[in-house]
Amino acid sequence: MLSALSCPGLVRALLIGVAAVPLGYAGAAALASRCRTIRLAAWGAAVACFFAPPLLTGYAYANFTGLVGAPPAMCSLFYGLLVLARLLPVAAVLWLMCPGQVSREAWHMLRLVWPRLTRRARLAHARQLLFHGTAATAAAVLGAVFVLSFTEFELASFLGAAQWTVTIFDAQVGGMSLAASLRHVAVPGAAAGLLAGAVVLLLRSTRPAATGGALPRKGWAPVGLAGFLAGALLVAVVPGVIVLRGVWPGALTALRGFGLQRELVSSLLVAAAAGGLACGVARWVCNRSGRPERQIFRAAGMIALLVPGLLGGLVVGLAFLAMLQAPLMWMLRSTPLPLVAAAALMVMPVAILIQLLLQGRRGSADVHLARLLAASPAASVRRSAASISWVRGRRPLFLAGALLVYQVFSDVTLASLLAPIRMPLVMPRLYNFMHYGRSAVLTSSLLISVVVPLAALVLAAFTSRLWRARHAATLDS
Repeated sequence: MLSALSCPGLVRALLIGVAAVPLGYAGAAALASRCRTIRLAAWGAAVACFFAPPLLTGYAYANFTGLVGAPPAMCSLFYGLLVLARLLPVAAVLWLMCPGQVSREAWHMLRLVWPRLTRRARLAHARQLLFHGTAATAAAVLGAVFVLSFTEFELASFLGAAQWTVTIFDAQVGGMSLAASLRHVAVPGAAAGLLAGAVVLLLRSTRPAATGGALPRKGWAPVGLAGFLAGALLVAVVPGVIVLRGVWPGALTALRGFGLQRELVSSLLVAAAAGGLACGVARWVCNRSGRPERQIFRAAGMIALLVPGLLGGLVVGLAFLAMLQAPLMWMLRSTPLPLVAAAALMVMPVAILIQLLLQGRRGSADVHLARLLAASPAASVRRSAASISWVRGRRPLFLAGALLVYQVFSDVTLASLLAPIRMPLVMPRLYNFMHYGRSAVLTSSLLISVVVPLAALVLAAFTSRLWRARHAATLDS
């Protein structure tokens, strides 16, 4: 039964990966555009696409009028479009970070000398240029998007799409033994793990050289921006409007009798711990300073940390459940430590990508200059140093950590499998309530649960900024 259900998901994931290669290339051109308006709009839409809570998107479309009673092929197609929209930012960031080590000048020189080369030389040069050029990056993007779409769970569960993760998760929650679940997940999980490892190796071999690789052409930027805007509209804006339409009748009831305060606080604490852990580990792994032998260990550690996150929350959660059956490990089952560690592993690929992006955009000279200016006797100079240190150093790290915290908070799979019995979390509880139908109170509770972490992150940013201003004022005195 599992193999029969895996075939449609396999073909659909392959088609999503193929479509993500050119769309991701166009999206990378929009993210790297010299036009500030296009660049900011593309980054905003990309963040909305990837970090929109799957629970919000799935709940909005689960009982949508156009999908109720639609043929399974139509629901599968719509589900594929949603997954493609969510993973398009991943493809674009991979194209942006690993455009290949072959510049446009090298391709132009090859075209000039191509008629004078022998057949054997042509094959050798073509093989080298393709392996270190855009072909390897395209293969890595296809593999990464394929693995992520093949292991997706939340949207497939709401839209009723044939997906092996939904089958195993429902069976596990419904009473299937852990050993049977692990046997069912072994084959697709092992295949996804091997492909994820190959993707990581390909991405490491296609990192741009010091002189710079062939970045996406700027003519693709409008296409990429249109793709990001359409994805944000499909994944975040339209679901938000659908949910808001059902909020007002039960908003007051939900606010007066909101019974998820404990679960909400627990989810925020777990998300903050896991997001902070992932951000700290990713920053250490991506640090390029140190001895060469340490860089080798960091590269091996990066590969080891990337592969589990690409396998999805279901595989990681079942693996942690199996580890907790070992002697002396079962005592951790009643603590949130396994959930925090598993969630940190799940978001580790995103954390490492963000850290690599920050290293490419943040100059170490700015931070070093801020440290030198901080020792100045002039108060105005010290205030400028504090501002530079915040803008170029701490603020990007805070934003990166906030995105990871929100991603962990929105997860359903790991929280359902690993959350302690005495520490229920808000997203799994809302997910269980949604099986009994839609109501105004449930819709309002979902909206509150989505908005509260955003408000908490904004409050944390404001508090940090206020503390920095007061610290600068004490320097004046």
